[in-house]
Amino acid sequence: MLIKKHKNFYTKIFAMATIIVSFCLMLSLADLFSSLITVGGFSFTSDEISLPQYKVYAVCTSSYQTKIQADEGAQQIQMQGGAGYVLMDNNEYVLIASIYDNPSDAKKVLEQIANNKPNAKVVEIQINSITVSSNMDSSERESLIKTLEVFKNTYKRLYDISVSLDTSVIKEINARLSINDLNSEINKTISNHNTFFGNQASLFLININNSLSSLCKIMQELIDDNYNPYTSKIKLAYTKVILEYRTLADNLTIMS
Repeated sequence: MLIKKHKNFYTKIFAMATIIVSFCLMLSLADLFSSLITVGGFSFTSDEISLPQYKVYAVCTSSYQTKIQADEGAQQIQMQGGAGYVLMDNNEYVLIASIYDNPSDAKKVLEQIANNKPNAKVVEIQINSITVSSNMDSSERESLIKTLEVFKNTYKRLYDISVSLDTSVIKEINARLSINDLNSEINKTISNHNTFFGNQASLFLININNSLSSLCKIMQELIDDNYNPYTSKIKLAYTKVILEYRTLADNLTIMS
């Protein structure tokens, strides 16, 4: 009888210890997850926001030694529906026809134009990772994340619109309506950003605001443009947007 009582006593002690250990473990995990949260491509801790490195792949049709020659070539590319963006790469001017997320997509296009453009090539464009160390509340964090995401998201949305227009899934009027909707979303994001950070004048925010101004200018030029084929101007716009994002990432990297 005495042995049975001892056994019951130790069983209760073991059960209580198990409950206490489990509770402590639960608190530790809760603390861990509260200090490390991931949203989309972003991850952030209590004092840091981080956006990973990003790469795109540009199909470049021609190379030139002078800017004047490159600009003349750009006009021809645009008449054929390409972006016609002039990029300086390894001390020469190259013409970007389009940009892709997937290197295999860029290579497929390169193969398709190889006969007519024997000097065409794929150029990898790297956007540096962005890391922000700052004490912000949850609303400020959310606003800043949406602001930094707006460049990549705009590039992707314009790319999708261009593809739909090229493949006759939509007509030009539908493309323009979609672009107007996108522009409204961008303006809402910027307005929200200004609500939280409009009164601050740090070099970090100045760089972001400059890039946002460039983004607005790119979108307005696209909306006002009546060039035919319009898909060319959409490609030019998303090329400018992703390169503006690269410039922003470079500037913020220098500051970090």
